[in-house]
Amino acid sequence: LTLGLEKVLHNAIRYTPERGAITITAKRMATGAQITISDTGVGMNESTAQAALRRFYRLDSARSTSGFGLGLPIAQKIMQRHGGELIIDSSPGGGTRVTITVK
Repeated sequence: LTLGLEKVLHNAIRYTPERGAITITAKRMATGAQITISDTGVGMNESTAQAALRRFYRLDSARSTSGFGLGLPIAQKIMQRHGGELIIDSSPGGGTRVTITVK
């Protein structure tokens, strides 16, 4: 689980400007826990947010940033293997919120 959270946090750091903010919240639920990582970064439209969960997809079409487009797909697979889920809520210019629920 830690690796999955690390991947999501790494993306938040990568796509949030220097003076932006990243917020991490966690709450215990009856069946497990819910962790939310929110940022004030560039954000994505709905189709891009869904594409970000596909292996090798990269938001930067010029490929000028490092990485292979595996972070979020790996995080999602880790959560699914632990009976949880990963949900992306984002809007262009409005930042991104990734909610991870684990059981």
